[in-house]
Amino acid sequence: LSVFAWAQSNSGEMQLQPTQDIVFYPPLLTLKPSETRRVRVGTATTFEVREKTYRLFVEELPPTEAPKGVRVLTKMGIPVFLRPAKEVATASLTDVRQQDGTLKFSVANVGTVHIVPRSVKVRGLVGSTTAFEKSLDSWYVLSGGRRDFEMALQKNGCAQVTSIVVDVQFESGQVQEQLQTPNGACPR
Repeated sequence: LSVFAWAQSNSGEMQLQPTQDIVFYPPLLTLKPSETRRVRVGTATTFEVREKTYRLFVEELPPTEAPKGVRVLTKMGIPVFLRPAKEVATASLTDVRQQDGTLKFSVANVGTVHIVPRSVKVRGLVGSTTAFEKSLDSWYVLSGGRRDFEMALQKNGCAQVTSIVVDVQFESGQVQEQLQTPNGACPR
């Protein structure tokens, strides 16, 4: 077992740093097939106004004797959140723009706890009719963090698109922005 402080880049990439904020026992354990064991996890740090985030990794070690054939080892990361006394889950959708045939926008977490978008959808409209719709992959946006999105705009029918709608759904609500494209949404 190992633990790391967890942050994210604006592209959603995990950034891990060694930490001693989280303690766990036992640090090493052996499991037989179908066996379960408990791991005690605690904190050696204080709670703050914003949520603190960590990843606890459980990693299978290679066998002592050489395996016959290929052996796949398991490694999984478990999120650990130290939540603040006052939990506020709030997001904003910012910087929606079209640039060089690409739609760009950001989802910023302005709350005190992490958020996980249920869906991120982009729709191109011709008047009030949907010309295209695309769902984008999303993941955690940590407290105080931001996730930047980019999507190549379709060349098929792009000249007729009069606006683009970005809609991000959360468990507790949604944020939506509409970008007017009076000259179409074609790459220039």
